[in-house]
Amino acid sequence: MTLEHQSHTGSPLAQAPLAHQLWQSGQLSLEDCQQAVQQAHQQRVPLMDWLQRHTPLNEQQLAQAAAKAYALPYDALDTLPPHLPDITDLPAGWALQHHVVPLQRTAEQLTIGIKSTHQLAILESLRFQLGVDIRPVMVPASRLEATLKLHVNSSATIDSIAPRQDRTTQQPIAPEAELNHLLAEACWHQASDIHLEPYQNHCRVRLRIDGQLHEWQMLDRDTLTRWINRIKIMAQLDIAETRRPQDGQMHFKDHHAATDMRISTLPTPWGEHLVLRLLGTTANHLALHQDALSQLGMTSTQYTQLKQALDQPQGLILVTGPTGSGKSTTLYSALQYLNQPERHLVTAEDPIEVHLTGVSQVSLQPQIGFTFAQALRAFLRQDPDVIMIGEMRDQETAEMAIRAAQTGHLVLSTLHTGAIAETLLRLRHWHLEGEQLASSLQLLMAQRLVRRLCQACRQPVTPTPQWREYLPEQAPPKIIYKAQGCPQCYGGYQGRLGLYHLAPMTPELRALILNDASPAALEAQLNEHETKPLRYQGLQQVIAGLTSLAEIDRVVPV
Repeated sequence: MTLEHQSHTGSPLAQAPLAHQLWQSGQLSLEDCQQAVQQAHQQRVPLMDWLQRHTPLNEQQLAQAAAKAYALPYDALDTLPPHLPDITDLPAGWALQHHVVPLQRTAEQLTIGIKSTHQLAILESLRFQLGVDIRPVMVPASRLEATLKLHVNSSATIDSIAPRQDRTTQQPIAPEAELNHLLAEACWHQASDIHLEPYQNHCRVRLRIDGQLHEWQMLDRDTLTRWINRIKIMAQLDIAETRRPQDGQMHFKDHHAATDMRISTLPTPWGEHLVLRLLGTTANHLALHQDALSQLGMTSTQYTQLKQALDQPQGLILVTGPTGSGKSTTLYSALQYLNQPERHLVTAEDPIEVHLTGVSQVSLQPQIGFTFAQALRAFLRQDPDVIMIGEMRDQETAEMAIRAAQTGHLVLSTLHTGAIAETLLRLRHWHLEGEQLASSLQLLMAQRLVRRLCQACRQPVTPTPQWREYLPEQAPPKIIYKAQGCPQCYGGYQGRLGLYHLAPMTPELRALILNDASPAALEAQLNEHETKPLRYQGLQQVIAGLTSLAEIDRVVPV
């Protein structure tokens, strides 16, 4: 199977082969195609899905255009297949989960019907799972759905994975191979964490997907112990030590997925509880290119404000939010934007999550006294242009960051605070003077991640009269959407999107900081003009149909 599309070097739509095909065939104008690519990117939805909803093209035309653009065969499925090939060596409900349909299978090849080109990435991992070549075929969306409805049990789920068998011997695969299968599954579903949990009467596996934990698999105690020992060996931990917590790192790689993992063990009465933090797949790391900043999902105004701050030769940029709010992704994207041959970039991290070419990255070692503050002292003797501090944890680190920002360096860092006003109060609590902050700060930024509604099953609802209290200056929308849940998603959600509140250092805000203004005065200034708070940003996403009001209430409560 090849996933390479036809090259259109020099085309204004070179990175969007489907849009290029529609333009070249005269089905859409160049302006319409460019708008479609931009809108689909900003809304973080597949281009085919956006075109289906916002252009006069029908699903057959789009499927045929996608087939031409990606050099794939096309099947209209005018007659629904009487049966589907049996794929017993995949998790139950796999076809429903990914919205694809197996059409034909031989000993060497499996033909899979897809309705959107973004599903090609899913199929690429199947060769490792099944040991056969994958042949994707473009199919109109309604015909694919009808085939699934006819042949696939809609109650199938992915909550558990049956023990796999070797296709030649029909014998159960060893627990070590099953562990590799779990790690590959976690990469497939873009999980951020894997939990291996022992209890008195059972052991279970849970995956954190889109910020929520999902029960994935039940294990016997012997298998769990063998898995944990195997992981500890790979992470170079002491397998004989089960009474104390241990931390380590390992690298996992199979044919189509590679990721670094951070390992943490914790002794419990029933055995060791182990958590693996997936630090991102190799493919995701490669996606952090020079244009990564534009992939964060900010509004055009926010994007411009962030770029203007990053283009300054010196100053402090602070990104705030709770754990799991996407701060590291924002910082790495900013580093990639700044990563030019004429600049020297250095980072202090605990630990290094993504290795960046062209950036001098340092991993802290608190056990020997090598802290953020010590790293900063060393950095200032290394002739840096840009300094990234993984997290401001104490007054000493904050003071040194301010000093670096005042002496010709651009400094980026994070704080675990909930809002921008709280960030300023935290800095004051560390006895940093208003004059220091006003002269060094370039940009304050708060962010959150909210789950994105599944476009396949979201349900329209009429907003309650209470909606006017949320956005009194706007007319209430006619409909908004709530989560429903289907085999294609996780409880009605699939993927996440960012909410951002940016506060550039305007003269008015600098004056308030300089004069140690009250929290109420700071909040009033921060919420003026285009620096709308996080909840406002979230409600705009509700109006756009990308998330639900319940999700905004969960992540950014009133």
